[in-house]
Amino acid sequence: MDRLWSTMERLLSQETVDIIKEKTGEGYKLVVELPTGYKLVLVGVGAIVGLHWYATSTHGFFKKLGIPGPKPSLFGGLRDVKKSGSITNYDQLMIKKYGKVVGLFMMRQPVYLIADIDMMKQITVKEFPSFINRSSNTNFPRDPLFRNSLIFLVDDHWKFIRGILSPTFTGGRMKEMIPLMQKCMESLVT
Repeated sequence: MDRLWSTMERLLSQETVDIIKEKTGEGYKLVVELPTGYKLVLVGVGAIVGLHWYATSTHGFFKKLGIPGPKPSLFGGLRDVKKSGSITNYDQLMIKKYGKVVGLFMMRQPVYLIADIDMMKQITVKEFPSFINRSSNTNFPRDPLFRNSLIFLVDDHWKFIRGILSPTFTGGRMKEMIPLMQKCMESLVT
């Protein structure tokens, strides 16, 4: 760190700031000519400030909505997930600490963690047309099998597939599948 400061001081002390007074048709304008060292420092500081603003600009999202959650960090809580051992342990810890609806961040993207059964039913069954795109990273899966799964589908294609699958998983049909599933499990175990 000391080496960085000494290099910056050396760059900045090599030249002085030139202020030039130029005459224009409307009067005079001042032109400030900065030495290269100043320019590099200004560009560097501007880049750091800009990146920090970009990374943290969404971090007030849940606070505005009144949803409890941990204070977001620059890297979106990845360190906390690693400390807890697994994402499941982390989710359980957050639910215990903040309640059944928690606001978390994956880097800069807000993510809801919902443990309320009634709210999950409301979102996934009754209000499913309002919650089409659950993941913003839809380009993630490269395998065609995963790429065409309901989890990664978006927009109208998701609605179309969801409309086809919904009648398949009614309560009565799920009960009819239980003997078949038990038979498959028994053959798998033996």
